[in-house]
Amino acid sequence: MAKQSGPLTAAQWHVRGEALKQLSRLPESLSCLDKAVQLDSTLKGAWLDRATVLVQLGRLDEAAGSAETALRLDPQDPKAWALMAIALGLAGRHQEALAALDRGLQLTPNDMPMLNNKGRALEALGRFEEAITAYDRSLSIDPISTHTWSNKGEVLNRLSRFEEAIPCFERSITVDKTNFHACFGMAYALTLSNRVDEAFVYLSRTLEINPRFELAWNHKGLLHSALGDPRAALACFERAAALGMEGAEESAARCRQEIQERPRQ
Repeated sequence: MAKQSGPLTAAQWHVRGEALKQLSRLPESLSCLDKAVQLDSTLKGAWLDRATVLVQLGRLDEAAGSAETALRLDPQDPKAWALMAIALGLAGRHQEALAALDRGLQLTPNDMPMLNNKGRALEALGRFEEAITAYDRSLSIDPISTHTWSNKGEVLNRLSRFEEAIPCFERSITVDKTNFHACFGMAYALTLSNRVDEAFVYLSRTLEINPRFELAWNHKGLLHSALGDPRAALACFERAAALGMEGAEESAARCRQEIQERPRQ
């Protein structure tokens, strides 16, 4: 292979940065993309790749700024609006993320990932019925999206519509048996539907898939405690506390006290 003679062009820095991004060598990728846009500030694709890398590095304000630059170059690029929304949503700027998604969806109304992200933004804003509408629209395009079914189920759980949530989680798990969020959502819905034995099954499945999911350990502890089994509850709360679950250590302390007091009852 012939050696590169002379300095790299902006396009070449962009190609190198994109290749490093694919290899997950993100700081090196960002350095190359920075060089690309310094040499040619009109290189929209480099700004978009830069935004993607910055999102992955957790530098969300910079990512949004990079996507904004791409949009100044081409306001009709739905990918740029989608990236802008992702950065804003992860930064907790949900109203702004929603506005970006609406702009992107004007350009590509059937973009399933943007519809799904719109649902998440609406959910974060407490606009639950609108979130369900967005998820339903997304599912009309891709009816086997495990994450969309799970997201819809989570909104229905928040609305205490557990009998509607359960089939959503069932659809999600049918598509992807490793979706531990869907398994946990199912366990929660079953618990609140007084189907405790089934809830335990799905909690066990959740923890088989992800034994470090502190919410599941805590919920399992709560169930054991409610059923009058403080020793089993204690083991769960201790696992949850070790994983950083807020309030789990206090729950464990109450179980220890109950265990100590039982012989004197």
